[in-house]
Amino acid sequence: DVTSGEENTRITPGGGVNMTGSRIRIDGEGKSVGISLTHQESGEVVTIPMNTVLINDPSKISFVAPANLPAGDYKLSLTTQFSSTNIKLKEPRTFTFDYILNVA
Repeated sequence: DVTSGEENTRITPGGGVNMTGSRIRIDGEGKSVGISLTHQESGEVVTIPMNTVLINDPSKISFVAPANLPAGDYKLSLTTQFSSTNIKLKEPRTFTFDYILNVA
């Protein structure tokens, strides 16, 4: 969370979020490709629009969290068809981060 400076604990609505990893670039045409936040109590899924993704590199993604994101606990998921070669993966792969992120 760029606004608070906290790592792996919170998301500030309307604030920036940085993600780092390996082969995490958002790439592919599948419907599920992209970033989503799942509200842990209601199960509601919030999809992060690609026009709010500021950096989309193989090892770093930065995006702006929705300003109207309801309070609660969320799990962050990233789905991509990116691979380290020039050929995209046939099927999207999803990684759900271990941490629960809180929106106050």
